[in-house]
Amino acid sequence: MNWHEALSGHGFRTWLLNIASGSTIPQGQPLDPFITSMRVLKNVSYWLIDIEENQSLSSTGRGADQAIIDLTSAHLVERQDSGVYLTDLGKNVLEEWTYADLDNNEDDDEIPRCYILVKHAFSLHIEKYLEMVKFWKEIREIYPITDLLNSPEALYLLSYLNQAIDGYNPWHVIQVVCNGDVQEELIDWGELISQMPDTDESISGAIENLTRRVNDYATRATGRLNFCRAMELFLMEQNEAHLTIDRWDIPERTRDRCHYIIPGLLFANIGNQKTREVFELLYERSNVILYGPPGTGKTYHALEISSLWEQRNGPRTVFRVTFHPTYSYEDFVEGFKPIKDQPGEFELQDGILKKACNRCNELIAETPDRTPPQVLLLIDEINRGDVSRVFGELITYIEADKRNEPFSLAQSPDNEYFIPENLNILGTMNTADKSISLLDIALRRRFAFYEMPPDNSFFDSSDIFLGAVEGIELSTLLEELNNRLEDEGIEPDRALGHALLAISTDTPNPIGDLKKKIMYDIYPLISEYCYNDRGRVKRILGNLVSQDGRLAINNTAEADFLDSVSSIINRTSPPLIDETLIANEISSDDLSETDTESDGE
Repeated sequence: MNWHEALSGHGFRTWLLNIASGSTIPQGQPLDPFITSMRVLKNVSYWLIDIEENQSLSSTGRGADQAIIDLTSAHLVERQDSGVYLTDLGKNVLEEWTYADLDNNEDDDEIPRCYILVKHAFSLHIEKYLEMVKFWKEIREIYPITDLLNSPEALYLLSYLNQAIDGYNPWHVIQVVCNGDVQEELIDWGELISQMPDTDESISGAIENLTRRVNDYATRATGRLNFCRAMELFLMEQNEAHLTIDRWDIPERTRDRCHYIIPGLLFANIGNQKTREVFELLYERSNVILYGPPGTGKTYHALEISSLWEQRNGPRTVFRVTFHPTYSYEDFVEGFKPIKDQPGEFELQDGILKKACNRCNELIAETPDRTPPQVLLLIDEINRGDVSRVFGELITYIEADKRNEPFSLAQSPDNEYFIPENLNILGTMNTADKSISLLDIALRRRFAFYEMPPDNSFFDSSDIFLGAVEGIELSTLLEELNNRLEDEGIEPDRALGHALLAISTDTPNPIGDLKKKIMYDIYPLISEYCYNDRGRVKRILGNLVSQDGRLAINNTAEADFLDSVSSIINRTSPPLIDETLIANEISSDDLSETDTESDGE
C-alpha cells in the first residue's frame, strides 16, 4: 500500500468535511509567519523603525491597523496601553538587518532577511517559530527538498493537512506510514485529492474548496518559499549551507547576501586578499596579530575585518580595546572597581575579555544544535601594554588547544571559567614602536603573526587613492624613500607604509596634499628614525630639506617642490654617499695625520 492511500479512508473523509465544507478553511501548522498584508518582509524594517520611534505607525487607517496585526502575530511588536513597542525579536531582527544592510525593500534580500528572523526567533525560543522549524524538519525527512521548493502547492497543502479534528491529523498518518522513508519524488497532491471517492456532493465540494484555496495561495507563494529556504539554510551545517546557496537558482545578489550573513568558513566573497587571508587564519588559528611599520594598514584591515565579522556573525560579536602602558589585568580580565555614587565601596567587575567570553557562551546556548557564531576581540596596539601582566594566567588558556579547559581566577577563586572555542583574538602591532619592550615570548607562541609590509602595488590597485601626482609615481617615491632608509642602516621594521602617501582621488589639490604628507607625516617620522641626525635626514630627503636637514619646502612654489620630489626618485640630489669612498677617505686622512705627527717627532 502506498503511504498516501491511508488518507483515502473514513477518517480522512470526515476530516475533509469538517475542515473544508464551510466558506472558510482554517490553516493548520504554517510554514511562514506571514498573515495577510505582510506576505514578505521587504517593508517590515520601515514599519519597525516607525514603531520604534513613535510607538505606533505614522500612517493611519485600515492598512496601518492590518500591519500592526501582522507584526504582532509575527511576534515582532507587542501592544501595550501606551502604544505599540518592538519585542526583543523585533529589536534583534531590525538591528541585524541594519548591520547587514538588509533594511530595504529589495526583493532579492528576502531570503537573508528570513534567515535572520529564523535565527533570532529560534534563539529566543519563540514557540510559533520553533513549531514551524519542527514541522519543516519533519517534512524534509520525508520529501526531497528540491521537489518541495519547486512545489508551492505542496507547501500549502501540507500546512493545511497538519491540524487535528476529533483526534485525527492527516500529517501524523503520513509520518507513521512513511516511517522516515524518503520518497523518490513529491506526490501530486491534486491527483491525491482527486482519488477521493466522490460519493456525495459534500465530499466533492470540500475537495474543490481545499483545492481552490491551496491553488489560490500557491500563486502568492514567494514569501513561503523564501521562508522555507531560510529554514533549510538554518538547519544545515554552515559549510553545507554555503554550498547549497551556490546550487540554488536564485539571483546573484541573494546568493552574495546569504554568503555574507551566514557564519562559516567561506571567504570567497571577501574582495581584499589580505582581509580574506586574515579571516581564514583567524578561523584556523583563533589568535592572530597583524604586524608591520606605520602606515601599512594594520588598523584599517582590523577594522574592516571587525565590520565584516559583525555582519556575518551578528550583533555584539565584536569587542574592541586599545592597549597602552597603564592598561592592566583588572581592565582586561576582572578586577575590583569603585561603585559609582558609593564612596569607599568596590565591586568585582568583568574586563573586556570576560565580557567577550560571556557573549561567546550566550551564542553557544542559543545554538545548541549548530556551530555557534564566532566572537572577535580586537586589540589595537597590543605591544604597547605589558602583555604578561595584562593577560596574567589567561596567557595559557587562550591557546587553541587549551580552550574549554577549566581554570579559576585570582579575584574569584571559587568560580570556574574557561575560554570558549568560538572566541577569536585579533591584535595589531606597530613594529616601529621601539619604546615598548618586545612581546612576551609566551604570547608569540600563542599567536599567528601576519606581516603587513609596505605595499608599493597599493597605489596601482586602489580605486579611491591616486597612483601619481603630476607624473610622479607614488609607488616609486615610496620605494625610493624606503631604499634610502635601508641604505642608512634603518631596519625594515621602521619602513614607511603606503598609507603615508595615500591621497584621495577626490582631492582638489593633489600637489598640496602630497606636500602635507611629506611635511607632517614623512619628515617627522624620518627625523625620529634618524635620531635627529640631520646629515642622515639630508641624505634621505635630499632637496626636500636644507643642508642642515630642516624642512625646505614650506613656502616653495609647486614646480620647485615637484622638482625636489623628482630628484629623490631620480637619485640626483643629493647623490647617495658611497660607503667605500668614505672608508678610503677616512683611511687616507688618518694616514696623513700619522705621517705628519711622525715628521714632527
